[in-house]
Amino acid sequence: MPWSPTVSMHYVAAAQIGVAASLPIEMLEEKLAYMACGFVGAVISLGFAKYPNVWHRLIALIAGAASGILLAPLVRSYLALSSDEAYAMAMALGLVSMPLLGGAHALAMRWRKDPLQVIETLRGGGKK
Repeated sequence: MPWSPTVSMHYVAAAQIGVAASLPIEMLEEKLAYMACGFVGAVISLGFAKYPNVWHRLIALIAGAASGILLAPLVRSYLALSSDEAYAMAMALGLVSMPLLGGAHALAMRWRKDPLQVIETLRGGGKK
């Protein structure tokens, strides 16, 4: 099979599953708790943000759970938070995950169109 980004992603996903399967049960429970907190934050965000259809709501829930499981451990280690504080941070990340993803997408589209203007805007000298 020739190399392609899709093939590479499948290998990375398989490696991640293998790593996750060999983790101690305590670590798996902690990751599931982060995911649950992110999911709860995303559910709360559904009350504030108006998503146009069911698919956008579903993506918001998935993004909230993913941000809880992926970003909360990074924030916990960076800020040296306790477990309880990290779970609250996971919920907050789930709460703001869709606006963050939307902002990242808008920034990427602007970068694609005119990278120099994006750099100037980020520095504070360009159009807002």
